[in-house]
Amino acid sequence: MELAKRIAEEVNKSKDEIIELTQKLIRVPSYSGDARNLSRIAQIISEEMKQMNFSVELIEAEKGLTNVIGTFRGSADAPCLLFNGHTDVVPAPRGGGWTCEPFGAEIKEGRIYGRGACDMKAGLAAMLTAPRIAFRLFPEYKGNLILSATVDEEIGGFKGLKYVVEQGVKADMGIVCEPSDLKIVNVCKGLLQLRLRTRGRSAHGGVPEQGVNAISKMMKILRKLEAHNFGQPPHEVLGKPTVNIGRISGGQKPNIVPDSCEAEIDIRYLPGKNHLQIIDDVEKLLVGLKEKDRQINTEIEIIRYRSSLEIAQDSPVIKTIRKAGKEVLGKYPELRGMITPGDSEYLVNAGIPSVIFGPGDEHLAHSANEWIAINDILTATEIYAAIIINARAPR
Repeated sequence: MELAKRIAEEVNKSKDEIIELTQKLIRVPSYSGDARNLSRIAQIISEEMKQMNFSVELIEAEKGLTNVIGTFRGSADAPCLLFNGHTDVVPAPRGGGWTCEPFGAEIKEGRIYGRGACDMKAGLAAMLTAPRIAFRLFPEYKGNLILSATVDEEIGGFKGLKYVVEQGVKADMGIVCEPSDLKIVNVCKGLLQLRLRTRGRSAHGGVPEQGVNAISKMMKILRKLEAHNFGQPPHEVLGKPTVNIGRISGGQKPNIVPDSCEAEIDIRYLPGKNHLQIIDDVEKLLVGLKEKDRQINTEIEIIRYRSSLEIAQDSPVIKTIRKAGKEVLGKYPELRGMITPGDSEYLVNAGIPSVIFGPGDEHLAHSANEWIAINDILTATEIYAAIIINARAPR
């Protein structure tokens, strides 16, 4: 019997326990920063890892914000494969459009509903079950695995995977199990969020020429930024860089020339540049505007940034996933892009070639009545198990 059929049979036997694990994870309201519940879910995950004879380490950048790292060492001749998922979720406010209990993990028509179902407790459940399947089929498994379940992704990952990587976690390749509809995300836009301020001079609204209108000056800047391409031609997958003006405020009353204005912008840039280069581009744009209008007076503040990334299509991690995907699905998983790399950037920046590949439609993430199809969890588990089995040492 071919390997894929053996894996499928074993996953089908384990269907109930996979569903139960997914529900168990969803039922913990592990909001970002909630030390109590992040500790609770870390305990559940660490017990799952220990049952598979993983060596488990709990890593905390802050008490209670518990990252779980499970390591299985089976052979010096096999590559080390790292799977990552995050345990934190965004809020599920009452009256926010939910028609089911956000942390009830209710099953309806082949779907499990709940906050984090798609983003990304289904991916966590598949990642935690796949080694169990591989070990049942190959009791003397000779491979090297790291399972990392980390906090903080929804608010930047600084106390989560970023902190874990800084402690020296090493692997040959990584798979971030975020929802990607089981397509391989190998190229992502970078993110830079900035706060811009303009300073003017107040005057009576009836004689605006006696003042300097900070809002008008900001409008000049924003128009220029919206039309700017940062020296990057369109990418074949990601398209063009984008600038979104997300918030703007300034002034006091209609009859007062505003002496200050503040705007927050979201820039998504393409691989080939980093956030420092994008800031440099913005500063050069401002210098050009100031040369034409000496009354423009600006300040820039960084709110948040994420790296852009692009993993070559012939890299070992992509070949590994495509091979397993072909075995399980009968076809190679597609390649695609995303507007943010999520936590995968921390692995890539640490020298661990990594892609996003997980169950679920990312458009359901953060939505009311978030759900995951049970079949998608099972399929992800099959592919992850095939990846793990194929990554074992040669006999």
